[in-house]
Amino acid sequence: MKAWRNLPPLGNAIKILGINLVLMFLFLEGICLGFYASQHQQLYYWRSPEDPTTPEDDPINLDQQGIRLEQNITEILHPFFGYISKPGTGFGGFDFQSLFHANNYGLVSQVNYPYMRQNPNQVLVGIFGGSVATFYYMNEIENPTLIRTLKTLPQFTDKEIVLLNFSQGGYKQPQQLLTLNYFLSQGQELDLAINIDGFNEVAIANNNVQKNIAPSMPSALQVMPLVQLANNNLSTAQMKIMLEVIDIKDKLKHSLQAQQDCALSLCYVWQQLHSTILIKNYYARLKDFEDRRNKSTTPDESLIYLQPWDSQGAQTDYEMISRIWVQSSLAMYSVLQPQNIPYFHILQPNQYHPTQRQFSPEEQQQFAPENTTRNPYVDGVKSGYPYLVKASKKLLDKEVYFINGVTAFDSEPDTVYIDTCCHYNQKGRNLFANFVASQIARTLSQSNLQ
Repeated sequence: MKAWRNLPPLGNAIKILGINLVLMFLFLEGICLGFYASQHQQLYYWRSPEDPTTPEDDPINLDQQGIRLEQNITEILHPFFGYISKPGTGFGGFDFQSLFHANNYGLVSQVNYPYMRQNPNQVLVGIFGGSVATFYYMNEIENPTLIRTLKTLPQFTDKEIVLLNFSQGGYKQPQQLLTLNYFLSQGQELDLAINIDGFNEVAIANNNVQKNIAPSMPSALQVMPLVQLANNNLSTAQMKIMLEVIDIKDKLKHSLQAQQDCALSLCYVWQQLHSTILIKNYYARLKDFEDRRNKSTTPDESLIYLQPWDSQGAQTDYEMISRIWVQSSLAMYSVLQPQNIPYFHILQPNQYHPTQRQFSPEEQQQFAPENTTRNPYVDGVKSGYPYLVKASKKLLDKEVYFINGVTAFDSEPDTVYIDTCCHYNQKGRNLFANFVASQIARTLSQSNLQ
């Protein structure tokens, strides 16, 4: 009884509890304010509500991680190109200020194809390659470096230069060649063609080889799930995982929206943590889907045929990969050269092909060997790029305008890579655009090409 008498009155206990809860809340809010400020360099309460940070308006973080909330199928099979993006699919993020969309052929473009010359003064420039080429096109739309540079040449001073994108994420030779020939057969006119490639040719082709699919076939990463859907060959477990992935995306959309509606930084950080966990679960379920991939369908049973590949060793594989790359580029040249259409082939720089460049501190940490052990692209680039560089001599011998761009970033000390794959941040894209424009302008000037 004495112990009960020594307890504070109930009202005082509630007050003490309330004060402690308020202090704890203020403490946690302070920590979250500091966390937000370290991320965004501003106080949470001062952020502008007009900033395009809703998931619909600003898909930067999700697009950069390959997650699109509004669509569950963003790529579809195409009988000539292998696959395309679903027409109308949005593309943003990666430091871009604009949201781009796939046109009637599933290619990122401001116009539908074939694009007919509107007047004799137009100069039509076609861009071919993979996602780096697509990002090059998007960067040129926002910052027209090539157009400004070409207009310094007498033959382009009074011309209207129109950029047409024929590249697609994951494309590799011979897809550029097939795309070129297809659109030429549809009446597409070109006055200049730029092919930016290299990474996909070795990294994605090597992934194909690992899956016993010929390196000349389209990217297995994109095609195999679509082939399974076309064959109606999903197991019960895989269909269950697909439903779970859709559910995770719905929850992620709501979490991101709730995060933007938060009045307090504590709420914002809590929702950010929730979103991070959902993204982790998203990739875990995708990995489960891949691990459970149904192996029962044989090539004879499949509606879609993918040329099998029996590897005879890494050297033989990379020799074939580089041969496909060279022969496809020579074929593009042989189609364009008789029509007096200058063709430029540019080997893109990549972080896993060593040059004299010193990584920034951020890049050193991001691309340290212990952080890239599970990266499926590293071995392909490290082993394959030397084969491409060596094989490029055949292009020069045939007088192809080949530009080795692997050292384009060597004099830049700041961070230029935005992910662990192959893409560049805004600074990197501008540097690469200046490099491409100057190289093309120099060649056109020296060659006196009209």
